[in-house]
Amino acid sequence: MKSHSWKSKSNLRTVTAINKKLRKQYYELPETTDISMEDEALYELEERLETLEIRFKVILEDLTSKREKAIKDNSENECSKSVKIKLPKIPLPIFHGKYEEWSSFGNQFMNLIANNDDLSDSEKLYYLRSSLKGGAKQVETENDTFDSILFSKH
Repeated sequence: MKSHSWKSKSNLRTVTAINKKLRKQYYELPETTDISMEDEALYELEERLETLEIRFKVILEDLTSKREKAIKDNSENECSKSVKIKLPKIPLPIFHGKYEEWSSFGNQFMNLIANNDDLSDSEKLYYLRSSLKGGAKQVETENDTFDSILFSKH
């Protein structure tokens, strides 16, 4: 019986030691209100983290799509540059002042020069004067404008 008693006492001491240890750990635990405040802070941090994560993903997707578009535009631009063929220059049509030449000259000149929005009126006037020969050249004066020479004299 002594061995059982000794074993029981030993078990009791072990249980008592465990109980003391548990009480110590229990009293070291923060109060419930402190835990709830930390839980709230943790919850807020998790929400902020999720918001930041979403923002980063949106920014990353935006940058990625802009980068892909720039790469695509650049490659298309390079392709279009490399495909261009150097065509021979188109000579300006010449007008000598003959009535039967006017229709052909007028159509060509309008398509090449007059309808070209990239040219200024003074450039168009220069090209028109360069195209006039013979009797048509003698009709122009220094005060003429592009429109006055092209539309009123011929």
